[in-house]
Amino acid sequence: MSKQQALQIMGPPARRISSATTDSAYVYKASPAASDNIYVGIGADGTITSVSHGE
Repeated sequence: MSKQQALQIMGPPARRISSATTDSAYVYKASPAASDNIYVGIGADGTITSVSHGE
């Protein structure tokens, strides 16, 4: 999935961070009942490389 497709589905992120394993990552606030925020890793080619939503 491309970064543009993910942004269309998820909306604007709460913040953008850089990472050693991805080109960048977008952070989304999860609901208060969730254990962690949602992180979407984006590779240098603009595609989604990872998604983390806690445990």
